[in-house]
Amino acid sequence: MGYYFDWENAGGAAAIPLSAKDPLKNARPKSVKWLLYTALTGDFGLESSAEALGLDVDDTEEALQFWRDRGVIKSSESASDREVQRSETTSSERQIENYKKTTSAEPHVLRLSSYDLLRPLDKREVTETIENSPALIFLFNELQRIVPGAPTLTEQRVYILIHEYYGIDVSNIIMMVDFAVSIGKYQNRSPAYIDYLAKEWHKRGIITHKQAIDDILRLREYYTFEGRIAAIFSVGRQFSAKEREIISEWQKYGYYDDIYHFAYEITIEHTGAVKLPYLDKILANWYAKGLRNIEEITAYNEKYLTEHSGYKVIKYDKNESKKPKSKPSFNLENAANEDLEAAMRGELG
Repeated sequence: MGYYFDWENAGGAAAIPLSAKDPLKNARPKSVKWLLYTALTGDFGLESSAEALGLDVDDTEEALQFWRDRGVIKSSESASDREVQRSETTSSERQIENYKKTTSAEPHVLRLSSYDLLRPLDKREVTETIENSPALIFLFNELQRIVPGAPTLTEQRVYILIHEYYGIDVSNIIMMVDFAVSIGKYQNRSPAYIDYLAKEWHKRGIITHKQAIDDILRLREYYTFEGRIAAIFSVGRQFSAKEREIISEWQKYGYYDDIYHFAYEITIEHTGAVKLPYLDKILANWYAKGLRNIEEITAYNEKYLTEHSGYKVIKYDKNESKKPKSKPSFNLENAANEDLEAAMRGELG
């Protein structure tokens, strides 16, 4: 079935510049929504368009910036108008003054008031804060090297908060971003994982560059497949070359940690030690049988292994399973699922 526009009942047409075609693939839904609205109504007012679309003014401001940066729309603002804007006193200027007075403070000390930084900053305040901070200018230049493209308003707000409220040095923030990208935790330009990790570092008193490096190394080890296995099996040593060869084969199974832990429990029960060749046979058998989740595996284990003499049925109990010793104490997996945009509208704290 083919589709086409119903021009008979259209009531007219609106023009959208063809220059918007290529940027569409990188445009956020709210930016596309705003562009369509402005094309249909000619209303470029940030507040009026936000109200009409059910968005926040911050969203329409970010949309305007997106299309303006890509040459789809232009500003009719005169130079004199811009001078008047610059001369107005803003809370951002007060923040900068507070920051200058406290540059000698320890990095873990809250340097700016929670009200100033935890409330959403508008685009103008964000721009001025960055322009008045050589450290933030350096940070966002480096960010574009790691994650190509102009940072979103949400990204800018999050990194201002991390640097100026949590007191985390920009070199450590850059290291966070680089690590998040390397493990696939920076999808759709969402800084949720960075924000989550920054809060944890602040709570745990991770201040110095060495402390940050040590924690990143620990996390990187955990996020490698071999690191996951070592954590699950509570192995506090380096695997041998033969063991690493065996472990590397398990990646093709795509199993979750609970299955590897269940195989580990069975191996310990029957051999009294972490014997990877024995464990390898268990996993290979489960995979060959088409068993893909813990429910299928436990059912198979209870039904068939009792028929073979010398085997003892091990029942999987997720509530009693040992937690990997080297696994982070905080839930990193859920961090990327946080709604950062909602949080940055006033729910951070």
